[in-house]
Amino acid sequence: MIVIAMAWSAGAALLLSGGTGVAQRRLSRAATTRAGSGVGSRPLVAHEHRLTRAAAVALAVAAAVAAWGPLLAALLCATTLLVPSLVRRHRAAAEHTAATRSVPAAFRVLAAELLAGSLPADALDAAATGRPLPLAALLSVAASAERLGASAASVLAHPPACCAATRALSVCWLVSTGSGATLAVSVNQLAAAFSAELEAQAAVAAELSGVRLSALVMAGLPVLGLGLGAGLGADPLGFLLGSPAGRLALGLAVALDALGLWWVSILARGATR
Repeated sequence: MIVIAMAWSAGAALLLSGGTGVAQRRLSRAATTRAGSGVGSRPLVAHEHRLTRAAAVALAVAAAVAAWGPLLAALLCATTLLVPSLVRRHRAAAEHTAATRSVPAAFRVLAAELLAGSLPADALDAAATGRPLPLAALLSVAASAERLGASAASVLAHPPACCAATRALSVCWLVSTGSGATLAVSVNQLAAAFSAELEAQAAVAAELSGVRLSALVMAGLPVLGLGLGAGLGADPLGFLLGSPAGRLALGLAVALDALGLWWVSILARGATR
């Protein structure tokens, strides 16, 4: 039963994390079939996808209750729901970091293009080339606004969070437009300032990496303890999974372990602000 529960749990986690399994291929074929049926095909496909995910989760919960009992079934549900969320947050954080780090380079390209005599719209397009999607899209929209006779500053003043540095660029753009000052010099200074800020943030992150690693090692020590106990002839897994007291101890241990990791992440995040 434990093997069955683990299999269903893996299937539920795959569906919740957007895996490309059989269910998704069926949904794709359904979307293609309904494409010619007119309005309403997309909501039907989305509803069918939600039903498939809900069925997988229900099967995982039922198998886990039968194999492990209600306490470990609750832990399984929490894990199945949290892992895809953590994966999505990690991807979003990676995209945010890539866009933020590319801002100084984009500013330098913009300044170089302006010094070479390029039109502002063309300079913005050149700065957008090869950048991560959020920054590239923002600069491209600003270039389009400049070509249509609007000011690029109005677009640059409302960036996504990963491109917040363009607010300073919008101020420089407005000042240059109103006073006739050279924009390239200000953009170069902005690039230097943001490069120094990113270097300082990288130094803080490097210092905190040791703290995070220590926290992960401490969180993994109970697993090592289980291995040592099994090596000495004891049966720790049998106690943890086969008795009410063991299940209670396992649930509390997992909860406290997760709480400790969460608290360390909160402290590390506060140090980077």
